Amino acid sequence: MKKYLSLVMIGLSLMLSGCNKDDNNDPDTPPTGDTGKVRYEATVSDPENFKLLIHYTVGVDISSEAPEEAAKEIIVESPFTFEQEAKQGTYLWLSAYPIPKDEENLENLQLPKTVEVKIFIDDKLHKSNSGENYAMVQHIFGQENYQ
Repeated sequence: MKKYLSLVMIGLSLMLSGCNKDDNNDPDTPPTGDTGKVRYEATVSDPENFKLLIHYTVGVDISSEAPEEAAKEIIVESPFTFEQEAKQGTYLWLSAYPIPKDEENLENLQLPKTVEVKIFIDDKLHKSNSGENYAMVQHIFGQENYQ
């Protein structure tokens, strides 16, 4: 089942990567400097019945040959938080999918649930997205300095 969910998540992320609802809080004041503190956050609206299947990147330089090696997959309780230092060119990616805590109870699958993911840079909300059953955000740290 875990492999199936992983394949579904990868497929969804590829399909939806161009369709996510990015929320740039303050696009006129991009992060400055060569490095910054990045924080990922993810929540599910019904943490009593659902955990989160999280996929995220850690220190992936877009110029590296094998960025997929830095992708992590974990199942956690909501809320999820992860912090890292990033330098220019670091690929930031976070996706979340709700997983029923009681897999035997199929009625839980039908419960309404919303997943929300956020990327903070230097303690300021940079991007966020939410959706029913799946949410993803991505960003290349420092790209705003070249646009």
